[in-house]
Amino acid sequence: MIVIAEALCMFFYAPLSTFYPLMTSDFFNLPAIYGGIVETGFAVGMMGAALLFGSVWKVKRKIAVSYIGLAGLGVTSAICGLLPPIFAGWLIFAGTCLLMGAFGNVHSIPLIAYMQETIAPEKMGRAFSLMALIGSLSMPVGLLIASPIAEKVGVRAWFLVSGIGMMVIVSGILGINWMRKSNRKTAL
Repeated sequence: MIVIAEALCMFFYAPLSTFYPLMTSDFFNLPAIYGGIVETGFAVGMMGAALLFGSVWKVKRKIAVSYIGLAGLGVTSAICGLLPPIFAGWLIFAGTCLLMGAFGNVHSIPLIAYMQETIAPEKMGRAFSLMALIGSLSMPVGLLIASPIAEKVGVRAWFLVSGIGMMVIVSGILGINWMRKSNRKTAL
């Protein structure tokens, strides 16, 4: 279920990386250096989360934490889609993108660790190839849909749409998981 959630969420999330510079230049009317600051903030968020996982944070419930990462991506994306086109809005955008980078690793690091723990070594290559395929397909397919929408209604709107979409997907998958567990308990 987490792979399905990731695949669906990446459809919304993957195009965002191409929209950071447009959000900065077109929506906030700021020069390119500010777009670079946003990209750097995103990378710092990713590195910070990776550092925490690698040194301090030991995760027991990896799948639950991975879902939290996906939900965090949705929330931060939606926040970006609600910001006003003023400099203070850009400051919040830059901070939110830092968090978005962190949530990306909050999702992916526990998921990869879980896969390494649970998949037989002889099948691991196929499993990681499937995950790479999902990631590779999500960007062009997402851009085919996101680009015309962003061009028509604005880049900020895609941030909001993607955030809401990811939150709905994660909520739906978690609801399905909860119903499946409830049905198993009542069947026993």
